[in-house]
Amino acid sequence: MPNFRHRAGLIGLGCLVIGAGCAPGAPAPDCGGLRVEAPWVRLPPPGAPMQAAYFELHNPGNRRVIVTGVTSPDFKRVMMHETVDRDGQATMAHLDELSVGPGERVALRPGGAHVMLSAPPEAPAPGDSVTFELQCGAAGEATHRFEASYRRGPPSAS
Repeated sequence: MPNFRHRAGLIGLGCLVIGAGCAPGAPAPDCGGLRVEAPWVRLPPPGAPMQAAYFELHNPGNRRVIVTGVTSPDFKRVMMHETVDRDGQATMAHLDELSVGPGERVALRPGGAHVMLSAPPEAPAPGDSVTFELQCGAAGEATHRFEASYRRGPPSAS
């Protein structure tokens, strides 16, 4: 079984060879032009079974894009969730879709909407790359690379 670094190298090579638009912020060719900006993954403490991915979706187009799911070859389960307050307790609720209207931005961040990740084949290390695919219903699919690293917050804008 390839490790995360090996897999990330192969994915990166594939992106270069076929020009799949894998760079963060690159337009998603089959997702209505939707952009994924500032992607990051919060790695858990050792032994924790769950991780979370965060990013911002930007729709520069003139049609609404509906993200109906997220998958990753690097995790057994990938789910869109939202943190909600129920009687003073923060809990997670499953999201069936995320809607991004023309010109809109939708942020997935700690304490709000996010992508939950579980059961990686092996524990990733800081700096490893993780690949995600957004399903956009009628608009098609797009693949974006996310960088996994130990962080308390999103990557700096520098």
